[in-house]
Amino acid sequence: NQIQNLIDYESNPWYKQEIALSPREFPKNSALPRIRMAPWRFRKPEDSEITEAWMTEESYWTIPPELITTIIAKNKFSNQDEKTLTWLVRIIGRDSEKLVNILLNDTKDLHFINWFFSVICYHRQNLNDVSYGIEADIIESFAKIICEQKGLANSILNLIKQYDTIEEVEMAMGVLHSLVQKNNDVKSKVNMLAIAEHWTKLHLRRSFNLTQISTDVAEFFGCINQTYQQAINGINTMLNLNQKPRPRSNPKEEKMDDILKYEESDAFSSSNISEKAVLSNILNLDTSRFSPVSDNANAKKISKLLIKVLDSKFNPILLNQDWSEELLETWFQEMFTKDMNDKFNSNAIMKSAEPLKWFLTNLPRESEARTTLNSLSANIRDFALDSITSDIAFRRKYKIVKPARKRGQKDKTESKTVTTEYLIFSKDSTISYLAGLSYGSDNWFDKNPSNWV
Repeated sequence: NQIQNLIDYESNPWYKQEIALSPREFPKNSALPRIRMAPWRFRKPEDSEITEAWMTEESYWTIPPELITTIIAKNKFSNQDEKTLTWLVRIIGRDSEKLVNILLNDTKDLHFINWFFSVICYHRQNLNDVSYGIEADIIESFAKIICEQKGLANSILNLIKQYDTIEEVEMAMGVLHSLVQKNNDVKSKVNMLAIAEHWTKLHLRRSFNLTQISTDVAEFFGCINQTYQQAINGINTMLNLNQKPRPRSNPKEEKMDDILKYEESDAFSSSNISEKAVLSNILNLDTSRFSPVSDNANAKKISKLLIKVLDSKFNPILLNQDWSEELLETWFQEMFTKDMNDKFNSNAIMKSAEPLKWFLTNLPRESEARTTLNSLSANIRDFALDSITSDIAFRRKYKIVKPARKRGQKDKTESKTVTTEYLIFSKDSTISYLAGLSYGSDNWFDKNPSNWV
């Protein structure tokens, strides 16, 4: 088959049977055929000194793409050869709209859709800041046809579900982000929720680790709603673990073997992670970003997906690291921070307690991280109940700070004896809040006392 000898033939979308997504540069080697038009060698008129270029010089005429596609259509090529030749002509013509319009003949052609995805992937990785050129034109034309052609969006969903690896799915999510950037209507045509669910399922199959989530995924969720992208970015910030500087001998005295040993140790050990830094990342996580952005069913489903993703990253932090136990112990100690007067520091305590209560309320019930946090909460509750009992028994005093009414005046501090009503039932009682961490919105003191310990 002479067609297979054409330049760039092996770059066509149907050359390989399997479908795999990888960045692919737009073909730039082929050229349209040309016909030799001159010299025509007409006889020069007698007694004439006029000489035209076409009389003596060679010249060629490039056959227009439309004429070639017409010739292809009128010849008896197989359907596959006709499609391949038409694709090659449009590639050479560098007309993105006519290239994309080949899809009009078969919107279920996953090989061709995958080829477009591959070209856009290459653009995202190498030319993302370039807003001109054939790749940028393809993004615009492809986004337009998705919005105009029924069935194409469903084919895109089928293609993404057919990819074998999560890396391919994540690249495809990045492609969709680029398409939505060009035409915002794309996100209302493509089933973004189904793609998010598919990615989450693949993500949760992986062994839980502390690897950050790709930018492609964050940008995809941002197409649905910016709050969701902020949630993914928050997870990545939580996973940005600060390392303790390891002690080293005098660098001038270190040998190359020592340097390599230290670098290998740093690369494969988590013992140099600061548990206080990790806890700070956890406490600074903006949990409001994981709440549904509206009351509709899709928003609630996305919220649950994000919490599952958060849980998949939270589990290894609490369970699988050398410093996990120290982290939990540090969190416990933060719950009972005291000020200079040996009184509980409510502001510092609440900064540690409120995130814990959110995790206990929102993480999946089957979560191992939630089970671990329930144990932490039980220890906090025991300590809080002991503190309440002790304060009441010994009638300890506590301080009430009344803010100044006018500028320039000092706050007033009153010392009052602890009362049972304040310690247990007051909304201002920090210690009572700690005792009820694991009860959600219910009051711990309304529960059966046998459940308190």
